[in-house]
Formats: sequence, C-alpha cells, structure tokens
Amino acid sequence: MVGMNERLTTNPLVEKGMLQVTQINRTLTTMVHNFGELKTKVSNMKSDVNKLRSKSDTTESDIASIKNKNVNIDRDMKQMKKDNSETNRNMQGLSDFIDDFRAKHESNVKEVSGIRTAMSKAVNDFEDMSHELKQEIKVSINEGKQYGVNKQFPEAIEQARKSLYAVIKEMKAEGHRVRLVRDILYVDGLIYNHQTLNSPSPNNRRELLNTPEDYQSRKRRRRESRNSTHREPQKRTSAM
Repeated sequence: MVGMNERLTTNPLVEKGMLQVTQINRTLTTMVHNFGELKTKVSNMKSDVNKLRSKSDTTESDIASIKNKNVNIDRDMKQMKKDNSETNRNMQGLSDFIDDFRAKHESNVKEVSGIRTAMSKAVNDFEDMSHELKQEIKVSINEGKQYGVNKQFPEAIEQARKSLYAVIKEMKAEGHRVRLVRDILYVDGLIYNHQTLNSPSPNNRRELLNTPEDYQSRKRRRRESRNSTHREPQKRTSAM
C-alpha cells in the first residue's frame, strides 16, 4: 500500500489532477464566499427596495394630502370670491343709500328753509299787528276813553266794519263761513278784499282774497286812525 501511494504521488498525471482538484476546491470556496456576499447584497437591496417602497407610499400619501389641500384651497377661493361679490353688492347698496339720503336731506333742508321763511314772515306780521294794537290801546287809555266798552274800535276801522256788514249777510246767505276780525273779513278761512265787493261774482271772489292792495289799505286806515287820535289831544291842549 505504501508503495502504491508513492507510485501514485510520483505520477505526474496524478499530481496534475490533484492540483486541479485543489484549484477547483479553492474556486468553489471563493464562489461560496462570493455567493454569500451576493446574498447579503441582495438582502440589503431588498431592504433598500422596501425602504424605497415605504418612502414611495409616504410620498403618494403626501401627494394625495397636497391634492386634498389644493381642493380645499380651490373651494376656499371660490367662497372668498363669492363673499367678495356679496361685499361689493352691499357696498354699492350702501353707496346708493347714502346718495339717496343726501338728496333727501338737501330737499328737506330746502323745505325747512321755506317753512322757516314763512314762519318768520308770520311772526313779523303778528308782531306788527300786536304793536299796532298796543299803540291803539295806549292812545285810547291816554285819551281817557273806555276802550272796548263805549267804543270798541277807532273810527276808521268802525267805518270799514260797517261797510262789510252787507257782504257778511250776503256770504252767510250763500252758505259761506264768515268771521270779522277788526276790519278784516274772513270768508271760508281766507281774507276777503273789501275794495272789490260789488264787482266780482261769487264764483271768482276767492281770486280777490289777501291781495297786497287790501293789506296796504288796512294799514293806511290804522295809521290814519292813530294820527287822528293823536291830533285830538293836541287840539284840546291848544283850546285850554
């Protein structure tokens, strides 16, 4: 056996075959080692792929969330545009209300100004009449007359009143409301013009009410009445 082994090891072919087997073993060992490394790399690649897949899922979720946010933003933008349009309509309505209020205010100011002017004129006329009446009462008291008892009005006014009695009777017969204040005749609440009593017909007598000529005539009679009452004391003083 020993001899056989020696012969085998000394045989060149056997040595060559054993060398090849050794090389094959080394190659197989290297391949096994490389396969193990490759397997490790494949495992690592699987882990990386799983991580990438997880990141991809997260990215898709983020993208879906962003899309949802964009939808909400679009909806909010539409609502904001709607609210803006409503605000613009309200602002226009407010502007129209302010313009209408300003126009009505200016109109009211003009009406109030006209009313104030009419009231001022009425007050002035009342003050004038009150002053005239006070002066006539004062003159009558100074003359020692019993004003309102023996002689209610000055002579000029008494004559004017008497000239209106016939007209008063006629107006009452026609169904009008008649009132005589001093020397002023009111027919249906309006001042009647005494200067044209005989000329107008009953249908157009209202056109003759409260004319400037009638007003001046009444003032002239009152002035003449006051002048006559002033002259009488002077005559009595001269006679004494």
